[in-house]
Amino acid sequence: MQRLKNFSTNTLGVARNNRDQRFYRVQIINHDRERKTLLVLCFDFGEYITIPESSIYELIPEYQIYPAQAIKCSLALINSTNDDWSREAINLMNRFIGGKGFKTFRFYSLSTSTRVIK
Repeated sequence: MQRLKNFSTNTLGVARNNRDQRFYRVQIINHDRERKTLLVLCFDFGEYITIPESSIYELIPEYQIYPAQAIKCSLALINSTNDDWSREAINLMNRFIGGKGFKTFRFYSLSTSTRVIK
C-alpha cells in the first residue's frame, strides 16, 4: 500500500483504527498540520477517529466503486423537553441502538403500509 500524501478535506483513503487494528475506508474531515493528525470518517461505519498522518494509505480503485455502507440519520420530530438530553435518556437510546451487528427497524406511516429496513 502507498501512503497517502494529499491530506485535503474530503480525500478518500484507507486507515488503521488503533482501537481494533483493522483497516477502514475513510474520508478526511480535518487536517491538524501542527499535530500531524487527521480527523477521518470511517464512512462504512459512521465513526470518526483521529489518526496520525502516517496511518493513512491510498484507496485502490477497486474499493472506490462501492458506495458507503453507513447512512447518517436522525430521529425526526423528537426533541428533549429542555433542549438537553438526560443521562438516563442517552443510556436508554444507547441500549436500544448500541452494540455491534445489524438492526432492524419498522417504520409505520399513517397509511396501512409498513416499511422494514435492516
